[in-house]
Amino acid sequence: MKKDKYYLFRERPTLFAPCYWNSIYQTSAKTKRLHGTVLDAQYQHYNSGKMLQFCKLADWDKKEKYIFKKLIARGYFDKIDKIVQRQKKKIDLFIENFDKEELSRVGFKDLFKLLKKIKALCLDYDSANVMAWLLGSDKLQEYLFKKLNLSEEDFNLIITPEEKTAVSQLENKLVIYSKEIKEGRRDINEAAKELSEDYGWIPFGYDGPVYWDKDYFIKKLNESFPTQAYKEKPAERKEILSKLNVNDLELIKRANILALWTDERKKYTFRLYRRYSQILWELEKRYSIPYINLKYLFTEELAGLEKNKEKLKKISNDRINNDFMIEAKKGIVKVVSTIKKERVLKELTKQFKGTDIKGIVACKGFKSVYKGIAKVVLSPKEGDKVKEGDFIIATMTSPDYILAMKKAAGFITDEGGMTCHAAIIAREMSKPCIIGTKIATKILRDGNIIEVNTEKGIVKKI
Repeated sequence: MKKDKYYLFRERPTLFAPCYWNSIYQTSAKTKRLHGTVLDAQYQHYNSGKMLQFCKLADWDKKEKYIFKKLIARGYFDKIDKIVQRQKKKIDLFIENFDKEELSRVGFKDLFKLLKKIKALCLDYDSANVMAWLLGSDKLQEYLFKKLNLSEEDFNLIITPEEKTAVSQLENKLVIYSKEIKEGRRDINEAAKELSEDYGWIPFGYDGPVYWDKDYFIKKLNESFPTQAYKEKPAERKEILSKLNVNDLELIKRANILALWTDERKKYTFRLYRRYSQILWELEKRYSIPYINLKYLFTEELAGLEKNKEKLKKISNDRINNDFMIEAKKGIVKVVSTIKKERVLKELTKQFKGTDIKGIVACKGFKSVYKGIAKVVLSPKEGDKVKEGDFIIATMTSPDYILAMKKAAGFITDEGGMTCHAAIIAREMSKPCIIGTKIATKILRDGNIIEVNTEKGIVKKI
């Protein structure tokens, strides 16, 4: 019997909810109406606080080609862009009103309605934008690189949007504000409050609880920031773009917007996830059921919290203490049988054993091939284990990784595009960086000796 091959596109440390929502919109009828296609099935395996997300390889390849063709055609992109902008406004309005709520005074039914509202806002927003960049962005960039026949350096320059990502904005503001505070031209308390309101969501992710408050930014503003995170080259960029035709300029614009959407999504969803957690913390206080248990329940299961607390605690404890797998089809999610889970995991393990790791070269550094020791860093707290000359292997990086990144020889990430934090910092530091490997943290372990080829974008264990 022919074995299924799988495409592994995410591995991250996370609890169950709201991460499982991703499997809904990636397979739902609503997403299909917007984009013309969805994944036939999407799987997530949860084990010891980590999640593995994958689908069948043939399904991914087919849908990737379909979305790419839509991205280079007329009509599709403008339509989804309008919907994305509309959904962003809805999220901003919800958060503005939510922050005025006194959750301790809200009844259970209304708290549950808020949870469902947060889920609906996330699904509506993700249904509009994620499929385009998740399935089509890499292929669009590959197409443009071949079509335009530019050097890699020039192509990276025009494919990187002029609009800064949130992390880059923050790092540049820290540089400016720190200098102004030292010169007596800005109040540190006001600056810290502003930065917390605008960027405090960055480290929250799916589960929190880390949120950068005013005190965090007061401490950061007292540090030294000698240079900007990324040296811009507007004149060179403008000159390259001036030589392109109208159709190519439009495709570059779309690629830039898709890159921004990957970053913007964190801003809109992380803020919603934080509000979801705030409600769960309130439920934890009221019903004496641990936050982590609430995180391992489907949103709809929470409706029974008042009457079936012990039953839900048992269900969630079982998910916390034992690995499990979910399968989503047509937007409907179910936990698969143990037999099917073991069969799929066996095939996955066999498929990725000894697999070369391939991604996008964000920065070559000063040579083509490097050797070093891998250090898997899944959170900034693990940065201390990075020694001079090690390679950081991460799902993604953020400003709190900077100290470790300064010591490292280079960076390999599962996620990210040319505008991600790791890519920007690598170019600033002139260190080798391969991004978007999907599986680096799955394959590599602390202490592995690796070879990093920045000509081919390949990482190998040696």
